[in-house]
Amino acid sequence: MNTRVGALLLGVFLAGCGGGGSAPPKAISGPAKQAADTVQRLERATARQDFAAVCDDILAAATRKRAGGAQCAAVLAARARGVRDPHIDITSIEIERDQALVKVRTTATGQAATDDVIRLVREDGRYRVSSLAR
Repeated sequence: MNTRVGALLLGVFLAGCGGGGSAPPKAISGPAKQAADTVQRLERATARQDFAAVCDDILAAATRKRAGGAQCAAVLAARARGVRDPHIDITSIEIERDQALVKVRTTATGQAATDDVIRLVREDGRYRVSSLAR
């Protein structure tokens, strides 16, 4: 996970669906809703700075290992230090079998907005964060 993007994204998960405009976003269901729910769980945990929950309940096992393994929560807390007023808007969700690509636009006070993709994988019966890319 790119440190700057990882810090911003892991610290900025306030989920919204839709991409602006005047029409309200369409309701989602099924796997797309499950993927959006994962992003929302990530948002709530990072807003509370509950990085243990992020590591234990939201990241995929391989991602947790790459993020420090047993030290994952401490590593994420250090990366997210200084991120203020974080936001994320989900712009699209693509589902393919047991994977989801969630395209997002993230913002935080004092940082430029970025467009990113969160890759989710189904693990233990639910979606978990696998990776982050631009």
